[in-house]
Amino acid sequence: RHTRYISVTGVQTCALPIYPTNVAAHRNLAVAFASQGRSAQAEAAFRAGLAVDPASAELLYDFGAFLLASERPREAIDILRRTVALAPDLAEAHFNLGAALDEIGDHVAAVESYGQALVRNPEFVEAHFNLGLALGKLDRHELAITHLGRAVQARPEFAGAHLNLGVAFARLGRFDDAIAAYGRALALEPTNVAAHAHLGSALLATGRTAAAIESLRQAVARDSENLDALDNLGNALFDLNRFDEAAACYRKVLARKPGHPNALSQGAHAARIMCDWAAAAPLETAMLDAARADRKSTRLNSSHT
Repeated sequence: RHTRYISVTGVQTCALPIYPTNVAAHRNLAVAFASQGRSAQAEAAFRAGLAVDPASAELLYDFGAFLLASERPREAIDILRRTVALAPDLAEAHFNLGAALDEIGDHVAAVESYGQALVRNPEFVEAHFNLGLALGKLDRHELAITHLGRAVQARPEFAGAHLNLGVAFARLGRFDDAIAAYGRALALEPTNVAAHAHLGSALLATGRTAAAIESLRQAVARDSENLDALDNLGNALFDLNRFDEAAACYRKVLARKPGHPNALSQGAHAARIMCDWAAAAPLETAMLDAARADRKSTRLNSSHT
């Protein structure tokens, strides 16, 4: 594959001095450079082609995709907006524009772009998936469920869609549906940390504490830095009066995030139950310090309004 790209690059590089206004040659050279990871040369080739033909929708589309892949979403947005203006029926351009808008946190505009992609191609699975995620970020969970459901119907092996469908169900308190969706995700990807963590959270919310502990232990075993899973594991153990184990979980959370509110309060509570005053005292002091800082921040904010 590497040799083939070098061959294409060489051919296009030789052709350009002879045909400097050949936009296709510039485009092919840019794509070849990008495929090799030669980003500076790829960008130069894209820009050279656009200098020849600023209205080449194909070149603009590829350049926008390149910028998005290069984690330059703001620049990609400008290029992709030009693309969809020139080629409004290109579903992939609307999709990539949505992805770039998502990257900068403009989820409202991203929803619009994904919707435009689906107008052009109603079976665009990735657009349904990304639209579902963007809607979830806007707390529009019912509609998110619709689009994530379309994604899993069209592609049942799409574990990420099952997982995020479960998250949307959980946000609406539909925990049994969420548990079923997480189970489908885990059937496809048994080592999926997020699915184990979310499953444990949903099981805990429905009072299935022993099962929650098993799922949360699976998550923590695979990712010891997953603080949500570790904190929820502490909560589940606390609920079963296994206070020493719960306290150990909270300590691990606080070692990584010292101001974690639940780990502070529940850790202090567990220590008091066990009459471990030496462990409880610093946690309570940290809670008081956090409360004072919050009150000070509130006063400062109110003085500026």
